[in-house]
Amino acid sequence: RRRHTRCSRDWSSDVCSSDLKIAMIFQKITVPRLEIHASHYCNLRCDNCNHFSNYGINGNITLQDFYEWNKPWAKKLAPLNYQICGGEPTLNKDLTKICAMARNIWDKCPQMILVTNGFYLQLHENLPDVLEKNNIKIIISIHHDSYEYKQKLEKIKKTILDWSQNYKFKFAFRESFKEWKSTFKKKIGRAHV
Repeated sequence: RRRHTRCSRDWSSDVCSSDLKIAMIFQKITVPRLEIHASHYCNLRCDNCNHFSNYGINGNITLQDFYEWNKPWAKKLAPLNYQICGGEPTLNKDLTKICAMARNIWDKCPQMILVTNGFYLQLHENLPDVLEKNNIKIIISIHHDSYEYKQKLEKIKKTILDWSQNYKFKFAFRESFKEWKSTFKKKIGRAHV
């Protein structure tokens, strides 16, 4: 004779432990945001960088590492927002392949974003095509409001606007320096370009 465990199906009371174990096998954990550095290098040396790029950390993630670090988690996590960032992700020669692989692994992720300062977009001629095909939004993170920085930013804005004439992808320009915590603002005077 089969032994039955009596447990309540009313979610306001305790749930049977065997039901909970079964539910956990099939349910992924929803996380608000998941980030990965495509590169630890950065062309900027902003004081108090919250990604520690001001310490001259170097290295790019390989496609193999990217796959091995992401694939097992895709069975367990359901990110609402997945961000490819850095350092500066455009310094990784495999960025477009990383973007395509990210969408393939995290195919159900509702919002996938590439965050870059934009200074090396020209290294990735097919990036707008990859953004469009994989439904990836690009955010240009603005690190300073000095005249010199804004002048350099104009070329980046033109590149994004030119791309958007031929490709359908979402983009935004985010004044990141305005969102930094007060501990960062005290020393922000320098975003070394």
